[in-house]
Amino acid sequence: MDDDALVAEAEPRTAPGIFQNSVSNVIGLVGISALGALVGLLTAITLGRETVGILAVAFGISEFGRALSACTHIPSIVEYHAGKHDERTIYGSSLAVKAIASSGFVLLVMALAPTVDRFLHVPPVILVPYALVVILVTGFEVGAARLEATNRMVRSNLINASGTVLSVFLVTALVVTHTLTLYTSVAVVITWNLALSAVAWHYARPRGALRVDVGLAWSMTRYGLRIVSASLLTQGLLWTDTLLISHIQGNADAGVYQTVFTMTNVMVTASSAMGVALVPALSRLRERGDDTSMGYQRGTVIALCMSLGIALLWIVGGRFVLGLYGPGFVEGYPALVVLTLFGISAALTVPAATMLTIHARAGLLSALSLGQLLLNVPLNYFMILHFGLLGAAVATTMIFALGTALSWIAVRRTTGAWPLSNAAVQEVREYAAKGVSRLRG
Repeated sequence: MDDDALVAEAEPRTAPGIFQNSVSNVIGLVGISALGALVGLLTAITLGRETVGILAVAFGISEFGRALSACTHIPSIVEYHAGKHDERTIYGSSLAVKAIASSGFVLLVMALAPTVDRFLHVPPVILVPYALVVILVTGFEVGAARLEATNRMVRSNLINASGTVLSVFLVTALVVTHTLTLYTSVAVVITWNLALSAVAWHYARPRGALRVDVGLAWSMTRYGLRIVSASLLTQGLLWTDTLLISHIQGNADAGVYQTVFTMTNVMVTASSAMGVALVPALSRLRERGDDTSMGYQRGTVIALCMSLGIALLWIVGGRFVLGLYGPGFVEGYPALVVLTLFGISAALTVPAATMLTIHARAGLLSALSLGQLLLNVPLNYFMILHFGLLGAAVATTMIFALGTALSWIAVRRTTGAWPLSNAAVQEVREYAAKGVSRLRG
């Protein structure tokens, strides 16, 4: 199936397809991740392992709320392609749901903040502002969904990058003026997320007054709840090891582990960037009754190639990179090597999860994630007690490898599609060859 079949008929025939959008998103989001890593590097060098650990735990808890602020992201894109409602109603209803869900999360964090402080040693004055970010990004989420639905990935990436560039500027200024502290770091997070949401709201929201349709909002909420449950469980999987290390071994070790984990999670970020391109493409195909398997297989091949390349980079150069953070961070290198396998597994799960979501099987995705989480918590606890950071890496990798295999089976049973095909491999090779030829030319 050619790329014209992956864009809406009303859009130009020159609109980019999955491969082109994936390249655009990967370059954009990996570049943003690199800038974020620079912020982390400056923070680690200036403030040390303990502070990095505190910020990592606060960020990890806030990530559970991000699932709520993004709860209607995919449903709004699906509604847009269904064509039953106008843009202002779709995104107005989406924003209302996001605001309510995000506000509820912030209130929950405020209530639980003293308990979190006792177990994870993160004071409420740090934790609550991180939670507030969940509300601040709702404007960005609406703008990003609208741009993705209309195949304007580059603009979405540029808006996202503007906030990260601002954070690099602010942290650099604080380092130069010797005013970077735990508390000014939190102020930077608040500032750049607020700026990001303001820019997205100004340039990407639908023109005119937004409207709320209660029936549509409820429909997207029901759809979104299944996605949110899967997202919350996934966040549990991603943050179990760091939070347990913080509780068992302290925030200094949690800072080292989270630095290592973030490095390998770049593979997942790259795959998720490709997944962003998959959502509108597969959504269009499903609405038209066309086969979605080729898009799924393209995405899997792309995810595999990207994750293998990044894994090799970390195995060869990971010790040097960790040394930049400080001597104490180098002890995380063995965990980094093991977690490259986690990165590959998690990256390969993204296309399968997208496929299940588009085919209204988010409930099955949640069940798979719940099963993984129920295994992950006791396994991580045991492995951390006996083997420390390396044990956490081994436990997390085992759980995600199992999840990848189960998600592939679930897609096969739902759609009949396997994750890889000769046609998809050959197509990606041809695109890559064309790209290399253009660079040489």
